[in-house]
Amino acid sequence: MILSHLKLALQEKRNLQKLWARTPCPHIKRELNHIVQELRQAVWMFRGAAWEETLEQAGDDWKSLHLLCRRLTRSPTPVCPLFDRTGTRRYAGKNQAEILAEHLEEQLTPYSPSDTSETASHLAQVKRQVQEFLTAPVLPLPGTILCLRRRRSK
Repeated sequence: MILSHLKLALQEKRNLQKLWARTPCPHIKRELNHIVQELRQAVWMFRGAAWEETLEQAGDDWKSLHLLCRRLTRSPTPVCPLFDRTGTRRYAGKNQAEILAEHLEEQLTPYSPSDTSETASHLAQVKRQVQEFLTAPVLPLPGTILCLRRRRSK
């Protein structure tokens, strides 16, 4: 019931803001300010009532008070754990470092070419082309190159 009242007040506030943006009439602005003040008080009361309801739900026994304090101060659990090879979640930093090391070890193994003649001829061709490219003379760029120097201010 209270929530529907807040929704209606918010809709009325939005409508008045749109109307005041089109026609900056002082009467509309005064009505808008009045609704904003009422809405502010209603939200403050609603939040206070929700907090009082939460406290009432806790009760007087120590267990419920402890659970309320724990719920309010508990840090969230890690969202993205790492999974090891068996699919088990690992949260500890040491375990995550080991998982990362295993992954890097897999990814960074040196490439060992196969011993087929086709692979050997391809490798020789690539080495020859790279050597030709590196030993080729550097050709000058076409056109004139213009170097501009900035004057130093005194």
